[in-house]
Amino acid sequence: MEKRLEQLAEKESWVQTQLAQAKRQQQRLENRRSYYKSGDRKKRTHRLITRGAAIESIVPEIKPMSETEFYEMMEYIISMPEVNSLVMRAAARSALLAGSSSTDAANPSSPDRRQGTGG
Repeated sequence: MEKRLEQLAEKESWVQTQLAQAKRQQQRLENRRSYYKSGDRKKRTHRLITRGAAIESIVPEIKPMSETEFYEMMEYIISMPEVNSLVMRAAARSALLAGSSSTDAANPSSPDRRQGTGG
């Protein structure tokens, strides 16, 4: 009976150690996930700030506008057919270039590579 209690105590100690290790591993994984999520958030924030700054530098008259006024103006501008068309073409071109940049690296004979117009 005494020997059985010792075995159970040892087993409990081993399980407690395993549990503590699993909890530490879980915490490390949660920290890593949070780190990657915050990295995405930081990239998005940086992109938004730089684009907003670009708009302000091109059109300084928007600085005194409220957010509501700015959004209304942007919605109006983007709803214009010629502007919407330009935005859609630029977005499609960017997507196409982003997709071809990975293949251009593997294909040195692509037209962009040969003419030096890539990137």
